[in-house]
Order: sequence, then structure tokens, then C-alpha cells
Amino acid sequence: MECPNCGTYNPEDRTQCWKCDELLPTKKEERPKRNEQGRLSPWTWLVLIVLGGVWFFTQCSSPLRQEPTTRHQPPPPVVRPLI
Repeated sequence: MECPNCGTYNPEDRTQCWKCDELLPTKKEERPKRNEQGRLSPWTWLVLIVLGGVWFFTQCSSPLRQEPTTRHQPPPPVVRPLI
């Protein structure tokens, strides 16, 4: 690392320049990216949960399936006289 004051090279572990005794800038640690690839954001999870809940409740609250009704009545039974 070079000293910003005098331009002299200093090893990375030094905190002060060996030539001019000026404080060297410290390196800031890099934070990992918040939204890494393959990871869903909290808003995405919230939307998925809400949509899943709506779908679930619409499936559970639908009326039971009834047999289809026809408009035609079955023919009346044939009654034959006993003679």
C-alpha cells in the first residue's frame, strides 16, 4: 500500500507510514451482496405466501361437486295389466 502523503510503499499490515509517520487508510471489509444469485428476496416470499394462501382458501371453500342434473326425466315404468 502506498502512503497517500509521501507515496512510499508500506506493507499491508502497517497502520502508519514508516517514512513520514502519517496514518495509513484502513481497508474496509467488503460486505457480501444482500441478494445473492439463487436467493429470493423477502418481498418475493411474502407475495408467494399470500398467493398460496388465497389459492388454498379458494380450493377449500368451493362447494362440493354435485352430480350433473339433466333436463330430461327418465321414462315412466311400463305397467302391464295382469290378465
